[in-house]
Amino acid sequence: AGSAAGVYMNTAAGTNNIISTTGIIAGGPHAIYGYGVSIDGGNLTLNVQSGGVVNGGTGSLRLNSAGTAAVTIASGGLVTGYVQASGTGARTFIINGALGGNYDAGAGANTAVDTITLGATGTVLNMTLGLGNDQFTYQGGGINGIVNAGAGTDAFISTLGAGNSSTLLLSRISAFETLTHTSGNLTLSGAAAAPALAIIAGNGANSGMVTLTGTTGLTGGITVNGAILRAATVGALGTGAITMIDPTIQ
Repeated sequence: AGSAAGVYMNTAAGTNNIISTTGIIAGGPHAIYGYGVSIDGGNLTLNVQSGGVVNGGTGSLRLNSAGTAAVTIASGGLVTGYVQASGTGARTFIINGALGGNYDAGAGANTAVDTITLGATGTVLNMTLGLGNDQFTYQGGGINGIVNAGAGTDAFISTLGAGNSSTLLLSRISAFETLTHTSGNLTLSGAAAAPALAIIAGNGANSGMVTLTGTTGLTGGITVNGAILRAATVGALGTGAITMIDPTIQ
């Protein structure tokens, strides 16, 4: 609780650095280290709880370690400002609050794996995930920019939960190889920023519904395996092959 100046860590490999806040962590104006939280060595666990704020004059987070980074933003928590994700360690973000700054893991030959979960109450801006084999799990939150998965084999997974619905603009997700829907009712719309995206409707069980409406530019294949697939407009399914394993197509 309370407020703190920016936190800088450079600890030995394997050291676990844990920060949990319901207050304000604010970095200064320094061009390199002016972040709320900055790390050059060791592992980081950061919990931004409801009411917590992390920001800085240059950005909110600087993740420049070979160690792991696990960041949780609770509903009501706010991380605002640029996120520099330049380290080689794996990064995990669980976002139920607001990530109010651009996330950049795209600098150089950064092959670190980014595993992002956007909860139903979470919001993100632009995210560049870099060269690793990244995963973005979508639970219905707000994507208010573009999530660019970069190079590698990258998966977008929709897990809305039974009875829940959400609409996703295909222009908001780029460079993903697959989009897999596993639960709830997902509506896809708009022009595809990743035309070759392979859509997998279902995971072999009762997996809800995928509706495509007004979608354009899709050339990737569609696999139907447990979810209902519905085309609400002419041509919405694109030009790729449709593979039917456990199909219900409307």
